Amino acid sequence: MSNGLLINDLQEQIDRGQVVAIVGADVSASATNQTPLASWIGLLEDGVNRCCIVAKPLPNGWKERVLGEIHSGDLDDVLSAAEKVSRKLGGPDVGKYSPWLRECGFA
Repeated sequence: MSNGLLINDLQEQIDRGQVVAIVGADVSASATNQTPLASWIGLLEDGVNRCCIVAKPLPNGWKERVLGEIHSGDLDDVLSAAEKVSRKLGGPDVGKYSPWLRECGFA
């Protein structure tokens, strides 16, 4: 079946309410053969590494502290780490943030 036919068939099923979309980090990771950037943790780790390359100078211990937040298992810590990465890269609209996301395949 051609892509055009598949897309039309999918659209018809959506129009009839016969489609369920399952989305999330686990789905992304599974669909990409566990590519690290497909998970929030992997993306944030990559963001920390990018900060260490392009957002110099960073305060002493910054990388270790932010990685600690990422791996703490606490949602508030992970969100804090994400905000730190975003700010250091000039996100969301300027600086090195958008180019980083493009290189990761997200923009």
